[in-house]
Amino acid sequence: MNDSPAPSVTPGSAALLEVCTALDLMMLWTDAALRIEQTTEAFSAYLDQPLTGRDLTEAIPVLGGLEEELQQIARRQAPLWRIPGMGLSERRLSHCEVLFLPRGDAPGLTMAARRMQTEAAVEQTLRQQRNELTLLQEKLTKQAAALRTANERLASLDRERQDLLDLIIRDIKSALSIVGGYTEWLWQDVHTAARPEHAAAFTAVTEGIRRMNGMVEEVQAMERIEQALAEVHWRRVEVLALIEPVLAMYRSKAMLRHISLALQAEGYLPPIYGSPDLLQEAFSDLVAHAIAGAARGSTIEIRLAVWDRWLLTRLQCDHMAGANGDEAGSGLRLARARLIAEGHGGHLAVDAEKPRTRRLSLWLLLGEKPGDPLHTAQPAANAAETAQPSSDLIIAGEGGIRINTATQRVWAHDDLLTLSASEYRLLLHLAAHTDRVVTHNQLLDAIWSYDNDVTLENLRVLVWRLRQKLRGPETGGDYLRTVRGFGYMLVG
Repeated sequence: MNDSPAPSVTPGSAALLEVCTALDLMMLWTDAALRIEQTTEAFSAYLDQPLTGRDLTEAIPVLGGLEEELQQIARRQAPLWRIPGMGLSERRLSHCEVLFLPRGDAPGLTMAARRMQTEAAVEQTLRQQRNELTLLQEKLTKQAAALRTANERLASLDRERQDLLDLIIRDIKSALSIVGGYTEWLWQDVHTAARPEHAAAFTAVTEGIRRMNGMVEEVQAMERIEQALAEVHWRRVEVLALIEPVLAMYRSKAMLRHISLALQAEGYLPPIYGSPDLLQEAFSDLVAHAIAGAARGSTIEIRLAVWDRWLLTRLQCDHMAGANGDEAGSGLRLARARLIAEGHGGHLAVDAEKPRTRRLSLWLLLGEKPGDPLHTAQPAANAAETAQPSSDLIIAGEGGIRINTATQRVWAHDDLLTLSASEYRLLLHLAAHTDRVVTHNQLLDAIWSYDNDVTLENLRVLVWRLRQKLRGPETGGDYLRTVRGFGYMLVG
């Protein structure tokens, strides 16, 4: 403690001390450097420690990080600052209503605090949260109405798209039928006297019609799958029981081209949720695509493995011959398999590491239905990689702060924080601009865009509350920095 003599007490200040004592008002006065020069006995008794001669932020640690704001008030460069419901001591449950204003007799700061009843503090906190919830509910109501309107418009556009697609498919099939009929009729009329080039032309036209019909059927199959995914009833599916019938069906076709199918299951394979028919169709498309592109005499390796929470089905062939001329709509087959995979919360990756190597990786989540929070994760690009972090996770504060935007949960130093809606919006906006200064006006617009009556004082109080929650119990790291005269910055 500093042994310097205490400042003299003038008659005016003595009278003020008597008034403060009578009103149960705690006050202290500092110099321009925020060093406490004088205080009421009630303040020292409330904090259970001597205050005179000490730095303000050392005597009252909860004010740490506010030095810039308090010095501006002491120098009369900022208006007075009122903070309702502030806890000045960790050893006391009660809160105080605090007022900071410049001294009238000398450069420095005057701090006045009045103890609030616990019931009044709780009521004020609840009132503040209730007001924030009311504003949030109004905003959500407007967004829900806008979302309903958008959904209705999307449903209308989807119906129009379906009608247009049906019309296009019908016209294409009709045109193909006419062309095919006339081609067959002409060929029957001239085939006896036709030259070789005429026969080649007829074969090309017939093959083109067949391919076009195949592509139209694939497009219709995509529409059918989309409708089936929207109406699917999820069932528990055993993986091997799903895949083995498909392999049995394609082995004979593969043998005709001297292609072998090798199935390898690594360890126990847990069940998955989904539509057995659609999943079997996706696997069938992948096997057909692999066989169509494999070279004669090659081997297609089919590997089943569990990776983290994912079931990986990988088809790999090291001797690809390219697209098979007898296989129409190969790209649409992959698109159909990808649509089914994504409809089950999964993913399909197509890799070609070498010119004659093709690898198809189908990722499906284990044991959960789509829509579960587990389905927010994304599969790794290959089994050698570790699981990638979710894109919904924001990390700041040198790794000490983690924000999950999907669940709106915030951790600081591995502790789950309880933030108000305004505190969360403030942190989220700062985290989106880490290591950059965000001005006061930008923060006011981001947090209270719906309220024109908020002031810089409201922002200061909110920053102070958030700063206290972000500080670690051991590290005491201050990741929320004040940039004098401009705004605030969150350390990345």
